[in-house]
Amino acid sequence: MKKLLLILILVPFLTISQDLLPRLGITLVNFTLVNDFDLPYPNTEIKLVQPGSSYKTKYYSTITNALGKSSILVDQGNSFMIICVVNGIEHEFDDLIEINKYEELFTLNLSLKLELYSEIIELKNVYFLTGQHAIQDKSQLELYKMAQDLLLNNFYIEIAGHTDNVGDKDDNLVLSEKRALSIKSYFVSMGISRDRIICVGYGDIQPVASNENDEERAKNRRIEMRVLKQ
Repeated sequence: MKKLLLILILVPFLTISQDLLPRLGITLVNFTLVNDFDLPYPNTEIKLVQPGSSYKTKYYSTITNALGKSSILVDQGNSFMIICVVNGIEHEFDDLIEINKYEELFTLNLSLKLELYSEIIELKNVYFLTGQHAIQDKSQLELYKMAQDLLLNNFYIEIAGHTDNVGDKDDNLVLSEKRALSIKSYFVSMGISRDRIICVGYGDIQPVASNENDEERAKNRRIEMRVLKQ
């Protein structure tokens, strides 16, 4: 069983969703999911599975948004395993959560940390212009070398896209994911299975340089290849 960090906080009525409200017998569970760097982890399925149940057909399921957050309503009086699914691989938390019956309205806030990576490789010679996701021609040699390495190995990877701080933060999140998808498209065109690759955009929230001038901002417009634990 994989060792993952679980932080559990029970608080009186509190909701982050306008659509989901706790009621008697039903608890609203709010999730916050982060990766090894404590950065929000988006587009990830979280399953709540009752021990001993046939979870392939019966479980609660929700998907995190761009901020690594998600919410779901759960029947009280049950205990659950927590499983996060990343690129088809299930990561099971060691701790069960107990959702007891309450006579008042309650929300359960869960902070989950996924320890995903066995190795992180920055693709140092892959370049993008500000505001664009097309790969510049001078990046081809670096990408070709990495593609050959991937063809010789069978590990699964996350392609992490990053931007500088120019422009709107939400737009930068979208742009960084498009940059990651551009790299994935190249690798797939070289014969690497698309099922081995997931793409995540982190926008400008993890800079490696100051963003104070063009040279520093160029360092932040980067791609990392993160090898996923099996």
